[in-house]
Amino acid sequence: MAGDKQMTPLQVQLLLGCLGLFVALAGWSAFDQGYRGMYVVDTWKPVEATVVSSEVTNTLVRDESSTSRKNITVFLPHIEYRYEFGGKEYRTDQYSLHYPSNPSYDPVKKIIDAHPMGKRFTVYVNPKKPSEAVINRDKKPAWPIMIFGGVFMVLGAGVFMIAVWLFVFGGKSRLKEE
Repeated sequence: MAGDKQMTPLQVQLLLGCLGLFVALAGWSAFDQGYRGMYVVDTWKPVEATVVSSEVTNTLVRDESSTSRKNITVFLPHIEYRYEFGGKEYRTDQYSLHYPSNPSYDPVKKIIDAHPMGKRFTVYVNPKKPSEAVINRDKKPAWPIMIFGGVFMVLGAGVFMIAVWLFVFGGKSRLKEE
């Protein structure tokens, strides 16, 4: 077949190296995201806050658990609060790192009832970025994403190391043959 070009060994090694590096970095990113979701919030500082407003809100989301993939209404707690950190006042409405949407109204209404306007309560503030705070710092188990990320980190690093090994030692053997 005229015009078909084969990749040179150097091009294959560079492609493998780039692919391995990309997979390793993607794995690291997934692992880091899981780690942050589970542990970083533990370092956030407890601070007194005051509820400015609270209400149950709703939104339509696609139900990925059903085969019909229809839209369903879910309910969310919307609690706006103010707090002071480092001598500066902040306002936010972040309930948790993972928003607790619920297809049932009653559990969300209980959260709102526990946070009436004017109530003082504890929030957790990110000391590195004080504009970030959460009411509930419950963490979703992130082990699956951490394991997934770790596997891809190791696989990607392995492919990268093979590409480096081929580049370093494969090139020397070719030079000896010539």
